[in-house]
Amino acid sequence: MDQGNDSGVRAQAFALTRDSWNFSALLDACMDAFRRDWLLLSVGALLTMLIPYGVSLVGMLAGAIAGQLSQALVLPITVVQALLQFAVQSALTLGLMAMALQALRGAPVELGQLFGQVRQAPRYLFLTIVAMLAMLVPLGALAGAGYFAYLQGLFAWNWGTLAFLGLLGLGLFVLFVYATLPLYFLVPETVLCAHPGMLQPLRNCYRVVDGQRLPTLAAMFISSGLMLAGVVACCVGVVPALAAMQLLMGGLYLALRHGADVERP
Repeated sequence: MDQGNDSGVRAQAFALTRDSWNFSALLDACMDAFRRDWLLLSVGALLTMLIPYGVSLVGMLAGAIAGQLSQALVLPITVVQALLQFAVQSALTLGLMAMALQALRGAPVELGQLFGQVRQAPRYLFLTIVAMLAMLVPLGALAGAGYFAYLQGLFAWNWGTLAFLGLLGLGLFVLFVYATLPLYFLVPETVLCAHPGMLQPLRNCYRVVDGQRLPTLAAMFISSGLMLAGVVACCVGVVPALAAMQLLMGGLYLALRHGADVERP
């Protein structure tokens, strides 16, 4: 049995699998879950947006007060406020995904589940930092090499050079998207993965997306379209759009994970 962590989410409970899913069935399953639990999911999405904003306001107020006392306090308070806001945002994002996964498997959805992933937040923060460093180091090295070549006069600035750099940039962008696409599912995998290894969720994400990058990319565009539609709707639709986006992301990952070669506890 592919058990999740303390949220009680189980990947097997979802009707769609890696071999049987399609976009029509996925949308039907997500919309069924949304119609059934739209209110709680929307409240959870609203709190996910408002609570970190409140933390930010409190941090700004504390920074302003500290600035009146001593300018030396402003930077430390700003750093602490940013880290705290990121931690709170991470815990709530994981909690909202846990609610969405519960809805997708037909289990009862409760607002308290929004705050039930606090213990997973440090792991998610660690994985996010690892993923960012893994991507930034080679990109930084490449940029540094290019700048060094420029300083040495190795580039002759003509149309041929610009065309080459353009094609190189396009190729690097494609590789970057190819390499980072699995990170789209880091949130649901962190909720689902009960393996004690800190890096196991990252490994599982890459195994699940293997051979499924185009559908994943399409799902990302659909999710972006949902959020854009919510913004266009005078921003009022952002809240239900965020809830629907979580269902779409979670539903696709449940389907792809069921049948993938992922390590289980």
